[in-house]
Amino acid sequence: MSTICDDLRAAILQAAMQGKLTKQLPEDGNARDLLERINCVKKQLNKRAKELDEITDDEIPFSIPENWQWARLGQIFNITAGGTPSRTIPEYWGGDLPWVKIGDMNGKYINATSEYITEMGLKNSSAKLFPSGTLLYSVFASIGTVSILNIDATTNQAIAGLSKYTNDLDTDYMYYALVSLKDILLSQARGAAQLNINQKILSDAIVPIPPLDEQKRIANKIEELMARVADLEQSADTLALLKKAFPDDIKASLLQAAMQGKLTKQLPEDGSAEDLLEEIKAEKEKLIAEGKIKKQKPLAPITDDEITFSIPENWKWAKLGDLTALISDGTHKTPKYVDNGVPFLSVQNISKGYYDFTKIKYITEKEHAELTKRIKPTIDDILICRIGTLGKALKNTLDYEFSIFVSLGVVRLIDVRLVDYVIEVINSPVGFKWIQENKVGGGTHTYKINLSDLPNMLIPLPPLSEQKRISERLDALMQNINTVGDLIASE
Repeated sequence: MSTICDDLRAAILQAAMQGKLTKQLPEDGNARDLLERINCVKKQLNKRAKELDEITDDEIPFSIPENWQWARLGQIFNITAGGTPSRTIPEYWGGDLPWVKIGDMNGKYINATSEYITEMGLKNSSAKLFPSGTLLYSVFASIGTVSILNIDATTNQAIAGLSKYTNDLDTDYMYYALVSLKDILLSQARGAAQLNINQKILSDAIVPIPPLDEQKRIANKIEELMARVADLEQSADTLALLKKAFPDDIKASLLQAAMQGKLTKQLPEDGSAEDLLEEIKAEKEKLIAEGKIKKQKPLAPITDDEITFSIPENWKWAKLGDLTALISDGTHKTPKYVDNGVPFLSVQNISKGYYDFTKIKYITEKEHAELTKRIKPTIDDILICRIGTLGKALKNTLDYEFSIFVSLGVVRLIDVRLVDYVIEVINSPVGFKWIQENKVGGGTHTYKINLSDLPNMLIPLPPLSEQKRISERLDALMQNINTVGDLIASE
């Protein structure tokens, strides 16, 4: 259980350090300005400060957003080691100054210590008094433990204090950035009896620095996700929750946010979805006039009661039938199966969200020729489960002919550039809600979506350029979630 949650925490930290938990906003500015201010103050405070080596490409472990910067810890912090007063002099001990040992660093914040020293002990040792808010990093034995002082305190020599030069660094963000360094610094540790890292190693370590406002957003997001992991860790059925609910819940939330325009920025140059709908309408009328597609029954206007959430101003609510050249389904009669022939797909072959051919069936070329008179799936058609497992949609990417059973519907769009986005709508909570409200059957009958109802499915439609950005954003986010899911499943 702990391994699963530890892996999940590591995945969250990694995503945070790569800028994948937050949006980069133009108004945040560039971290380059922040580092210049820190460097200016640092030079004023310490004119003899040694210049650190430039960060090389070989040192950079991953890419970060354009308005972020890489920085060495010694560039942004005054790093000072602690010290231990002599144990042989009683007057140095039992005073009012908290003295931090690694054993006291058992949480994010340090509010008290197990030992205290006197003012005399402080003056007669290499110990330093660090103010509240200082970041502490263990450099000896238990390397990589990080805490934030909530009190003024001193530390022993196994702990370095990292003091900010300016307020351009958010303490909570830097705490998590330091936590993420543990494996890297451990790989550089030396020592036979006890591993340790010296001040140069710590000073040379690099961390990604976002603009200050984004640092704060990242820290808040990490806290939110870590709290959720902690809740799951305490649950009696943690493993089941992590394997099933956690990734699925996040995916559903992301899809819902995408359908409301919350994952992407709306750009003036994208134009309006109303223009896109007019283009599709014109193309549809042209195809009807040329006899390439059949004229469809007019759809009823969308009413306010049908709209369940708001969308950006340059988006438009549409019905699936507004976008389609054809909506059909497969044969309603069970064909005669053969050992080899043309693949015959049913709902079981796509209901998992991907093609599953472990139970594929085949029909003869002759029967396939008859069935294609009703519907012949082509590349970029949308296949949708309409009987049994409802609503799961998949793009046809198969470069060979096949036939389908009645349990599968085929949706062919006028403009194939919309296919990926429309599939995301159908597979999102928006599509799921519509399907649940419009399905028929139940009791002794299998649930299904009537073919005649599919054209009325509501689609929150962005301009084409934003559709592409939404799909790219979702692909990247889903990949991260699937990575976490793989970690969980491997436990």
